[in-house]
Amino acid sequence: MSHYRCFSSFKVRGSCYENVVASKLKDLSFELTVTGKSGDKGIDLKGFWALQSEKIPIAVQCKCTSKPISVSVLREFEGALCTYQVINPIGIIAVTTRPTKSAIEYMMSSRLSLMYLCIDYYGNFFSCLMNPKFCQALPELTVLQPIAFDSKGSEPKFILMSDYEVSLVNDNMQEFYIKFHGPEGTPYSEGVWKIHVEIPDQYPYKSPSIGFVNKIFHPNVDEMSGSVCLDVINQTWSPMFGNHSLNNSRLDMINIFEVFLPQLLRYPNPTDPLNGEAAALLLREPSSYETKVKEYIKRFATKEAIEAAENQAEEGGDDDLEEDSFSDDDAPGMEL
Repeated sequence: MSHYRCFSSFKVRGSCYENVVASKLKDLSFELTVTGKSGDKGIDLKGFWALQSEKIPIAVQCKCTSKPISVSVLREFEGALCTYQVINPIGIIAVTTRPTKSAIEYMMSSRLSLMYLCIDYYGNFFSCLMNPKFCQALPELTVLQPIAFDSKGSEPKFILMSDYEVSLVNDNMQEFYIKFHGPEGTPYSEGVWKIHVEIPDQYPYKSPSIGFVNKIFHPNVDEMSGSVCLDVINQTWSPMFGNHSLNNSRLDMINIFEVFLPQLLRYPNPTDPLNGEAAALLLREPSSYETKVKEYIKRFATKEAIEAAENQAEEGGDDDLEEDSFSDDDAPGMEL
């Protein structure tokens, strides 16, 4: 018997799902209460998103259904938000199924701040999408940006972004570059690197691949290919929105750019090198190592160096950044 048939009452099933959603969003700093009224005009949960700087008004509609979410559902939700007693609330539609492709397109063009959140009846997160209006309303947040949907119109693939500059490769939303700044308090702090990212069709169940495009002097980064030694990370990869019983060492896309890469540059490991020269120099002469890191940054990892290399690549009609750096073909990245 299907999961949905286990409930004799649609109303009971819906009420239970509302409590599931409220409970799971509480883990993400949402303070929500169930409206519990037949005249709630489509708003099932209301409250705030408790951020560090302020509390953002939130209105949630919950849909526990086996049918894909359509444009008509989103239009009804927009109507409910327009009559909501709070000015400019963030609207979240929490559902147990993926939306249709047309519904996603409609949401992305909406003038209201909307988030689509797929949570199953057991409280597992599967996907999340925030429209441009949402991103404009909360630019300081780390948010989810859509990457692509497949030809069958299934749910989009996502990358977690915040203040990163992202550029697509040939309008391919599964291959792009991200500008990454070195962490403060390290020899890499003044550097800017162009990171090549490829999202596989199986994402988030299969890890993305990344690689440094412009050169970096580091024991754990191959100088010619830009690849990083990430065997351990690859073994622990799992989707961000997965079962909470997964161990806490899992990484998602935001962790790559806000946790893993900064830690990699902050704590290089010379005992497991991909760049033997860098490893040996770090072990023998740490001060000389720092000097060479900064020399590489001055030569290859400034904004001006990247822009000059990009201009040169455009004029040359190929993907080479510059004579002293590796090409995209040489540096497809590594799988995490």
